Amino acid sequence: MLRELPLLSVTHLYKSFDKSREPRTFAVRDVSFDLYKGTCLGIAGESGSGKSTLIRILARLIDATIVPGCRDDISIRLQGEDISLYEARHFARHLARRQIQMVFQDPSSSLNPCWTAARCIADPLRVLLDMRDRAQIEAEVRRLAALVRLPEELLDRLPHQLSGGQKARVGIARALAARPSVILLDEPTTALDVSVQGQVLCLLDDLKHELKLSYIFVSHDLSVLRLICDRIIIMQQGSIVEQGTTAEVFGSPSHEYTRSLLSAVPVLGGSAARNAASITPVSPKPNKEMVQS
Repeated sequence: MLRELPLLSVTHLYKSFDKSREPRTFAVRDVSFDLYKGTCLGIAGESGSGKSTLIRILARLIDATIVPGCRDDISIRLQGEDISLYEARHFARHLARRQIQMVFQDPSSSLNPCWTAARCIADPLRVLLDMRDRAQIEAEVRRLAALVRLPEELLDRLPHQLSGGQKARVGIARALAARPSVILLDEPTTALDVSVQGQVLCLLDDLKHELKLSYIFVSHDLSVLRLICDRIIIMQQGSIVEQGTTAEVFGSPSHEYTRSLLSAVPVLGGSAARNAASITPVSPKPNKEMVQS
């Protein structure tokens, strides 16, 4: 039986922002992992652990660092093509750009404040799919809005006229517009109220199964990752200290740092450590009254 090939394969990534100082400090140090089609990989760690830097390298917003004396076989292979060979400043115009899209932590700062929700969603259709027919674009924008449960009457509103949950849905629809193979989610629910977080997580999970999407989901909240992820990576000071299935990481963590993160997961009743081990995944479905949040 043939073994499934990874959709995204990351090998020996480094990132240092020190250009002259020695010894260098690394925001990302020798990171390697695989992502398979139709799965969600979670990346967890405290602030400063390198999560967001890593995901920006994967999105080709910044370049990895070639470090003399370290491994030189750095690669980011997306469907077999090494996209690390293209400089970040040129990648926006590369054909592979549409294959890897990102949903940012703060939708307020990632959406153009002068564009309506419809134009924000339509932009990738024009730029990445070269769609030019106005009627076709409008129909696709409406389809994407329905897919993320954004009421059509909100499409003519500017970002400041939308709630946090509505802006998050616009950001997700914009990422879906390019028909990507991989969606990178950089703490997409952090800025939302708890009730709206649940709705957005349910939406993302539904879309993953419905469209067979592949996610890399960055969060400092392990309880959020447990709800949606198939595998989890734990990062500390730029390095991966543990990775495995969600059941393995939560059920039998091997690294002390992972155990300390799990012990800090807040759950009502009992000790923190026992509560962290007893979190049960729940997939609440948004009701009709809450869907516009």
